[in-house]
Formats: sequence, structure tokens, C-alpha cells
Amino acid sequence: MKKAVVIYNRNSGRKEAAKSLKDVRRFLSSCFEQLQITEINDITTVDFNKFDTVKIIGGEGTINKCLPVLDGKQTGIIPCGTANQLAARLGIFNEKSAITAIKNEKT
Repeated sequence: MKKAVVIYNRNSGRKEAAKSLKDVRRFLSSCFEQLQITEINDITTVDFNKFDTVKIIGGEGTINKCLPVLDGKQTGIIPCGTANQLAARLGIFNEKSAITAIKNEKT
């Protein structure tokens, strides 16, 4: 059973992450048998050992806050920050390219 946790920052990218969450949730629900959505401020309540992969919706600040809990987990980035330099360096420029990468298991 593939399980994923999605960490998102509703304020990323002038609140673009909150707008993207509905579409991203629909897509990821079709990819994983179990999906948990968690706001960035609640990551300390998540047992990351229960999940196969972590998906992060947000920008560099959100990713930085998630780094301590990733501990080698397969991770995907869905960029919704204002600059998204890390995602761009990885060839992920928007929600569509992030979803394509996840479909192709390039995380």
C-alpha cells in the first residue's frame, strides 16, 4: 500500500498553495492508497514513518521547514512559492510539471 503525506503552506506564493491544494489532492488521491494532508505548522504531529513519500506544496521556506523531518524519504515538490528557485533548478516550474514528475516517479 503506497502512502503519502502532503505538507502545504497555505500562505506560499501569495496563497497560491491553498488554491492549488484541491487539484493536487484530487491527483494525488488517484496515485496513493492513503493520503494525509497536513499544514506546515502541524508537521510535528505527523508520524513520517507511516508514509512512503512526502509531497511538499510551497516554496523554499516550506521546504526548509520540512527538511528536518524528511530523513531520506522520497520527496516531491509542488512549487507554489514566489520564487521557487530550488524547484526550477530541478526542472519543476509549475504545478503541471510537478504533477508530470510525480506521475513519472521522478521525485
